[in-house]
Amino acid sequence: TMLPGNSTSIKTENSINIELYPNPVATQLSINSTNEKITQLILHDNNGKLVGKWTPNEKNTTIDLSNYSTGIYYIDIISNNIAKTEKIIVE
Repeated sequence: TMLPGNSTSIKTENSINIELYPNPVATQLSINSTNEKITQLILHDNNGKLVGKWTPNEKNTTIDLSNYSTGIYYIDIISNNIAKTEKIIVE
């Protein structure tokens, strides 16, 4: 469904098949999709503050979380206007 104006709507469902490891993570987080290219990764801290953004445009990617404080984060994995959110722990 398209929204009025220049917005695109993002469906939230579990149709992206994602493998995310290791979790908890200390340095490098690997994110692999078995079916779709990952177009965007958006990282929020436990308070909902945006703390990181990546645009890998590939099925398999690694992001460096070594400079992030210990705690709980939520990563939005976006592919073809489908979003999936995963909880990750940085230690």
